[in-house]
Amino acid sequence: MQKLNSNAFAISTLLYGLLIISVLVIFMIISLSAFSKKTTNDFVEQTEKELLEFANSRNNSICS
Repeated sequence: MQKLNSNAFAISTLLYGLLIISVLVIFMIISLSAFSKKTTNDFVEQTEKELLEFANSRNNSICS
């Protein structure tokens, strides 16, 4: 009976360890994707702003 309990304890420790590692990896993936989306949105907004400024400056010089 004692041998069975130590085996069960070892298996449950291994399973809980894998569960904790899996949860941490999932949270890291989610946080990285959220950060990547924010960075991409910032880049798109900055590029759009620069393009609009360039178009406006070109428009004004052509019309003048």
